[in-house]
Parts: sequence; C-alpha cells; structure tokens
Amino acid sequence: MLTILAGLVFLVLVVYTLALFDIFFTFCPEGQIKVIVKGKSYHNFVHSVSGWKKNSRKLVPLEASDKEDRRGFFGLFWVGIWPIYRIYWYKFEWETIVGGLIVKRSRWVNTIIFRFEYPLEFKGLETSDNFKMTVVMQVLTEAFCPELALFKARNWLNVVKASIESKVRDFIGQYSFEQIRGSETEIAARKLDFVKQIIDLSKQSQNDANPSLEDIVGVGIRSANFQRIDPEDDRVVKALELVGIAEREGDARIKAAAKDVEVATKKAEARIKEADGEEYYIRHTTLVVAENERATGIEEIRSLPKNLTTLVQRGAANVSVGGEKK
Repeated sequence: MLTILAGLVFLVLVVYTLALFDIFFTFCPEGQIKVIVKGKSYHNFVHSVSGWKKNSRKLVPLEASDKEDRRGFFGLFWVGIWPIYRIYWYKFEWETIVGGLIVKRSRWVNTIIFRFEYPLEFKGLETSDNFKMTVVMQVLTEAFCPELALFKARNWLNVVKASIESKVRDFIGQYSFEQIRGSETEIAARKLDFVKQIIDLSKQSQNDANPSLEDIVGVGIRSANFQRIDPEDDRVVKALELVGIAEREGDARIKAAAKDVEVATKKAEARIKEADGEEYYIRHTTLVVAENERATGIEEIRSLPKNLTTLVQRGAANVSVGGEKK
C-alpha cells in the first residue's frame, strides 16, 4: 500500500515537473492562451480565460448552457507526445510606460495574454499647420484567435498599431496646433467619434476586399483613449512651459489683487455700518434727551400752585411765537 502511494506521489511530481517545461503537459496562467504546434505548424491551443470557451480555432463567449473548458485536469493541460507536439514560443514586442516615457520591450514568450491594455506611441504626426506631434494612446485588445495572431500576422500588435496609426495621422491632420492644444471641450466630441472609428477597425467585415483586424490577426479592439498629445520639438515644449509659467504667475497676481479689493471692500462696508451706527446713536440720544426734558417741564408745571399755573398759561397766551406781546 505504501509502495503504491509512494509511486503515485512520484508520478505526480514527475508530471508536475514535465508540465513546468511544457513536455507532455503544461500549465496555463489565468487569462492567457498557449498554442500547441506539430512540428512548425499550428495544431491546437489551450486557454484559461474565464467566461470564454474554445470553438474550433478561436475563443467565443460562453452561453448560459455552456460549461467552462479552461481548467484542464487539476490545472494541467495535455499537449501531446513530445517532441512531436510542443508549446509554441515566439518573440513578442510591445511598448510600456516607465517613468512617464514610452519604452520598447522585447521578450521570448509562450503565451498570449487574452485581454490587455497596451500603450501605443505614434510620432511625427503633422497638424494642419505643419507642427509635428507625438500621440500616446491606451488600447485594450482581445486576442481570441491565436492561430491568426501568431501564424498569419507574426507580430499581431505591430499590425494593430499600423492600422491605428493611419487613423490617428488623419485625425491630427484635421486640426491646427492651437486647436489641438486648446480647450479640451473643443474637440472632445470629435475625439469620441474618432475612438469609435478605432474600435470599428476590429469589427468583422462582410467584405473580403476590406477585411477587419479580427479577420486579419484575430484580435479585437475593445476600447481606446488618448493619453497625451505633445509637440515633438523640444523647443516648442519649452516655449509652452514658459507660457504656462507666465499664465500661472499672472493668475496669481490677479487673485492677489482681487483679494486686496475684497478686503478693502469689506473694510469700507464696516466703516459705513459703523458711521450709520454712530448717526443712529446721536439721533436716538438727542430724541431721548428732548423727551426727558419735555416730560420734566410738564411735571414741574403740574407741581405749581393752581393760581400760578393759570397765570403762567395766561402769560403764555399773550406771548406770540416770536416772543412779542399780542
């Protein structure tokens, strides 16, 4: 019993080790595809893409009644009798962003990433007034037909880039330098329309004379967007930086002046309120004093003897407004 168990463990270890070297068996990382070749020709592929299934020579979305076929047997996929059947290795070239700069990379790989967003840089694109621009776009691709991608187009990403470049060149050529560098809202709607044209490049065509990217390389473009559009000449870049600095300094001075005006206005309003308050206080105090004096005089008259009061009233009646006797 122990001997059988030890034999099984040894067999598992052997199969696992062989799979690491793509001999007889292989592992397929999540979200990737591996191509099996017979000699130098395409034979089959295995995949580990969730929500998709193999249909003949390409991947198609799963339907409600379908079962996933991406897991293999405990993560292992059968390749075939080695060395007749092997996992295909190829040199893949792509671009990546390092420190804000586009860097070209090249590596020998044995998988295709099914869905990935690649930065693509296009140089020497001229505006309508002959300024050369550099455009960087982010493009999300889906490689659903590995046979076309690796055996018909060789480097499928270069074909995708070349197809997009002609569209980008036409788009930049429609506008002047000022329009490209101007307000985003001015060409935002046209950018959206342009992105739709890029996505439409990959849609399957019914016309054999004008095949789509999906027909040529088995790759679809699912989204695209502009990362940046910059002038290619460093002198233009430096000039724009200086203009930006001047604009920022001017804005700062305007804001400082506006702040001073606001403070002065608030002080003036405070002084006006203070003056209004003082005037109200003076008027109010004068009225109060006058009322008090009037009330005091009345009380004093009331306190006089009756005959004296009558005399005072008569005397007052005989005196005119100017103080003269009638």
